[in-house]
Amino acid sequence: VAMLIGKGYYYRINKKIEKGELEEIPPVVEIDEECCGQHETCEKDSLLAAVSKGIEYYNDEELDRFRGRASDEYTEEEVEEFREVMLTCKDDEVAGWCRSLQLRFIELPDELKDELFLIIGPPGTGKTSYGMLHTVREELLEEGSRVLIVSFTNRSVDEICSKLYPATDFVRLGGSASSSGLYADREFSAMTTRCSSAAELKDRFLRTRVVVGTTASVISHLPLLSMCRFTLCVVDEASQILEPHIMPLLSLADAEGHSCISRFVMIGDHKQLPAVVQQRTTDSRVDDPTLREIGLTDCRNSLFERLLARYRNNPEVCYMLTRQGRMHPDIARFPNLAFYGGKLTEVPLPHQMNSSSSPRVRFIHVTPAMDVATDRVNANEAEAIARELLSIWECTQGNFSPAETVGVIVPYRNQISAIREKLSALLQEPEHPLMQITIDTVERYQGSQRDYIIYGFTVQRPYQLRFLTETTFVEDNQIIDRKLNVAMTRAREYLLITGNAPLLRTVPLYARLLDYIGDCS
Repeated sequence: VAMLIGKGYYYRINKKIEKGELEEIPPVVEIDEECCGQHETCEKDSLLAAVSKGIEYYNDEELDRFRGRASDEYTEEEVEEFREVMLTCKDDEVAGWCRSLQLRFIELPDELKDELFLIIGPPGTGKTSYGMLHTVREELLEEGSRVLIVSFTNRSVDEICSKLYPATDFVRLGGSASSSGLYADREFSAMTTRCSSAAELKDRFLRTRVVVGTTASVISHLPLLSMCRFTLCVVDEASQILEPHIMPLLSLADAEGHSCISRFVMIGDHKQLPAVVQQRTTDSRVDDPTLREIGLTDCRNSLFERLLARYRNNPEVCYMLTRQGRMHPDIARFPNLAFYGGKLTEVPLPHQMNSSSSPRVRFIHVTPAMDVATDRVNANEAEAIARELLSIWECTQGNFSPAETVGVIVPYRNQISAIREKLSALLQEPEHPLMQITIDTVERYQGSQRDYIIYGFTVQRPYQLRFLTETTFVEDNQIIDRKLNVAMTRAREYLLITGNAPLLRTVPLYARLLDYIGDCS
């Protein structure tokens, strides 16, 4: 709830000094940081004990006139008064301010109690099909509710539209990533062509209860959205959206300065791939002490990550989905234990319960060639992957689908070309279904799944390991390798990994992975 504070800390105090209400900035009163300030009885000190210490004001004496007012009886203007005080509190003062209101018998407006909720969606748990959809449906049960749904990519917005269509009436800002145009009639551009006047267009838009779009499309339509009042904004793929991209939404206001969005639900997974940032770490580092005070230490991080660092142990603000319906248990076990603390369980779906005479997870050691033109091409590994693809085709050709059966993930585009060349030489058939499968980098595979996944490490030199592990971080004493997590969790039924075993074992996490695969085999 304190995500917009920052440099506005002294705003209200300076206003009072300018008006002559204060002569100088008052001294800071130390507030017990261990109290969350959101319960009727503090878990550390009783309310009676707190009263005995005296009531501390936060330059908010004007709020005393709301003593005895019910939390659901405030007007929009009165809610804004509370919000202004809250957003100009220091990060560690918000809890103390909430406690101050309790001691003065002032109820915090309902609109401020649940302005933010974070949903962590590990791989296969249905961030969109379950987390987003159920959140939206529940909100729409409330009379007068209106929802804005935002995601980072057009592909993600396409998926959101597929979940909403046709049961939910919605309008999409911007176009589709697909060429099929399945939801073209729901696009705002189509609405404009059907309306004969600006007044009719405005009326139809304001009567549509759900608005969907990418962050880029939504931000380009801010004047249009400022005419609306959204009771909820759902931000999907929130862990991939940097703070500057979402800040216009957080500050969206109407002509009178009232916030257009009452509450935010952010859905993401900080343990999967973040936004792609080309800047060096030294360039993105934040040195401003005020910004660092609110947790804004690196512009490479998303707002989702910053808020999660503060609230991830608070069940009133954060919830993690734990039932995954994608991976067979043998595939899920390593990422579950290594990255999610063993909290994930299977739904289970039929493919998660099937037995197999073949191991679900395999590793093939490939010795790299001695003479190579570039380290980004591993010819021996490309040959091994092409032959494994041919074996998969022979096992599945009765129901093979290029878009669903098998996919290949490698770190370099040069290796993608090498695999296709080897595959083409083996098949001698340009129109073969195997030539239509997706071979791509892990970044472009995020959000996808296949029955079989082949992950080729490709690396041949120690220095290349830095590239593979550049998105790792440590949480609860666990090394979280986001690239490895995403690569492994694309597979539904079988996972094959290729690489140079001695080189990979120089990385402790990869050594654990190879030991795990050896135990499975």
